[in-house]
Amino acid sequence: MKVRGRDPGRDEPELPCHGFTAFYDPSVPAEAIVDRWDYELSCRWYPGDSFPAVWPNFGAGVMAAFLGAELHPDGRTVWFKPPGELRAADIHFRYDPDNPWLSRIKDICRAAMQRWGGPVQVAMTDLGGTLDVLSTFRPGEQLLLDLYDHPGEVERLT
Repeated sequence: MKVRGRDPGRDEPELPCHGFTAFYDPSVPAEAIVDRWDYELSCRWYPGDSFPAVWPNFGAGVMAAFLGAELHPDGRTVWFKPPGELRAADIHFRYDPDNPWLSRIKDICRAAMQRWGGPVQVAMTDLGGTLDVLSTFRPGEQLLLDLYDHPGEVERLT
């Protein structure tokens, strides 16, 4: 439970508050995003056993962006677009520790942990379910047909 209306005891940052962390331009430092979150948390009172928490929201299924999909913030949500049209057999996912979206999320979470050191719960971004992530690369009916025609490829990719 949280109650809004508390005096934060500080000036409001110029950076706007976005529901999706992905809406912040990559040039915005992680520390500035965390400072905005800190202000928002400071405007709330946490009665009883409640506690402050933040959620770095990059859209449901952000794992697709980690695997090469393009992440597109679009006003009120985030969309993931495949890098191209590929058959399931031609898709080969691999971990890229230098992926810009993965790095961005890690930087923001690291800045949050350095800022608060424990009293604020920093949640995990929504990686997405395996079929949801795969549907970014094999949209709509393509994935449905793959489930029937190429179940081994779907299993390999999930």
